[in-house]
Amino acid sequence: MCRPGRDVIDPAALLSLFSAVLYALAQVMARDLGTSYRASVMALAQNSVNLLAALSLGLLAGDGAYAGAAHPSLAFLLRAWAMPTTTDLLLMAATGLIAAVAIWLLTQAYCIAEANVIAPFEYSSILCVVLLAYLIWGEVPKPLTVVGGLLIIAAGIYVLRAARRPA
Repeated sequence: MCRPGRDVIDPAALLSLFSAVLYALAQVMARDLGTSYRASVMALAQNSVNLLAALSLGLLAGDGAYAGAAHPSLAFLLRAWAMPTTTDLLLMAATGLIAAVAIWLLTQAYCIAEANVIAPFEYSSILCVVLLAYLIWGEVPKPLTVVGGLLIIAAGIYVLRAARRPA
């Protein structure tokens, strides 16, 4: 979906790929640790790591000291932070609450079922993101992006169906 190549890969694409790797690692760990720990404990740990990472990045780059980056993605990520309005704080709090519940639900799912059964259901988020991007920003996905998304969804459905077949 990122259409990798010498002229296309930029730091923003690498950050999203790095994020995907970390997310996959978290789900594998949830499945492995699910036999020993409750989903609520693992979700609390994951949310705590997220908070610590955000606070660390905020302390490191929140004052805008590194904002002079030449690349637009890095300039955006490293710009100085501004104090949010009350409305913005409430929206962020609501987003955080929704994310915390979602992390708990996903962790619970990975504790009780195999990853190859859960993951295809997560791929429905691809459709939601495309729809929301269109409704909010009027963004129409490029044909190669649609093909990449469909390949990911098709692979997930294939893996789900293959997991249900008797050996």
